[in-house]
Amino acid sequence: MRKTFTTLFLLSFGLFILSSGLKAQQYDVPGTYATVLDACNAIEADLTSDPAALEPGAEVTIMVAEGTIVELDNSAGWTVPVKVIVQGAGADKTFIESFRGDRIVPGEADDLSTRFMELTKDVEGVEVVLQDITFRFFGRGDNDNGGLFSTSSSKGTGLKVSLINCVFDRCGAKQGAIWHGANGTHEFLMENCLVIDCIAYGGSAFAGMIAVDNGGMVTITNSTFISNDRHPWDHRANPDNPIDKGAGRGGVIKVQDGTLRNVEEPYPYSPLIFTLENTAFVNNLPLPVASDSIHPAIEINVKDTALCEIVLIDNIAIGNRRQSNLMRDVDMILPNSREFVSWDFSGNIMNSVVSRDEEYTYLEEMDGLKINTVYTYTHPSINFTMDGDLPMLILDEFGIGHVEYSGDGSISGIGDVVVSGESDIRVYPNPSSGQFDLVLPTNMNNSRYELFDVTGSVIKSGVFYSDHENIDLSTAKKGIYFLRIKNDAISKTIRLLKK
Repeated sequence: MRKTFTTLFLLSFGLFILSSGLKAQQYDVPGTYATVLDACNAIEADLTSDPAALEPGAEVTIMVAEGTIVELDNSAGWTVPVKVIVQGAGADKTFIESFRGDRIVPGEADDLSTRFMELTKDVEGVEVVLQDITFRFFGRGDNDNGGLFSTSSSKGTGLKVSLINCVFDRCGAKQGAIWHGANGTHEFLMENCLVIDCIAYGGSAFAGMIAVDNGGMVTITNSTFISNDRHPWDHRANPDNPIDKGAGRGGVIKVQDGTLRNVEEPYPYSPLIFTLENTAFVNNLPLPVASDSIHPAIEINVKDTALCEIVLIDNIAIGNRRQSNLMRDVDMILPNSREFVSWDFSGNIMNSVVSRDEEYTYLEEMDGLKINTVYTYTHPSINFTMDGDLPMLILDEFGIGHVEYSGDGSISGIGDVVVSGESDIRVYPNPSSGQFDLVLPTNMNNSRYELFDVTGSVIKSGVFYSDHENIDLSTAKKGIYFLRIKNDAISKTIRLLKK
């Protein structure tokens, strides 16, 4: 059955006129501007020339035509709090390349940096959408992070990146070959994308095509990661005698919540909200290294806190292995303690999963997950349609390749859903402009609640005495909030989004 997708939202085309400070023109590439970077610089100049142009929610669009655009310089940091949509004609029609014209080579720690865009620190409200484009040859060869994108914010809020219907081909970096989110709470969305022939070579770093090291809201759906390289050695070492320093690091995706900020706070970590759904990981291989270390494709590392939420639904990870040591590499590594984190697993298939403790424990079974320890492209429930030695990629209408699988026709419904506490709480509407209605089961009457913001600070608390309650965030800032409800028997954390 071919993988299906649902478009999360529609993006408007054209240029939105923000005020008299923004010129009434199309930001066309090529044409008016030779490169996307030129168009970004023009937008920034137009907006900053008139402070009145910086209205909340402002949107501008860079239209990129069919053909190949070569970015001739490294992108400067984006410093204007607006939403910029970089819109191509289709991933099979519009190609944006770096000037290096080739992929990063591990072990060659050169100084040639070709990052596409850096979202800079201390700027709130910055949002970038990349849609219907193929990106090639971007990367960091100088022991730095974020091959295509790097986002950071000491304020911890306001940075958002959305990648829609895109292909990422032969990009690389020490960690975060596509995106590296650091030093704050970010929002990252990847929907209907293909990541192929990319590379992470960080050794002791977090590694990963997607690397998140300080919490945030990360959503990856209906995407395919295939034939990407994971180099688990320190690339600064002698290439003839590499040092394996990347044990336990997620070579394709690595996510974790934030570092300790204040031990006096009830939840002193920046929370991680991670959703991975209908996504395939195939043939992502760590290259041979003389070591018995574990190098997982996916690493999820969260502290024991009820503010974190992990959702994994209908994902496939098969055939990710290291040729020299088949049984020491795994598809996913999970934290050893998962008592208070909200977990939702359903319909996942993988070759091996380990729990992180002092020795690493291989899991033989887990609710919502089928584990098959044979590292092949076949599985009792799923068989890939093959193209020679590798699973076949089938292009959709947007030019995005997805692996095609057959078997029982569906991987939904494998195992049971695991959550933190057995309860049936309904919240609506969510997202909301400020008013949230809660319907509680009778066994949660007289439960205490605490409402947290993304920093972990309590902004409201009290007791729910009935089965129908209201949460009022009408005077609060837009963003993510966490409602924790608990009594002697049940604890449940719910994410609320004020728009």
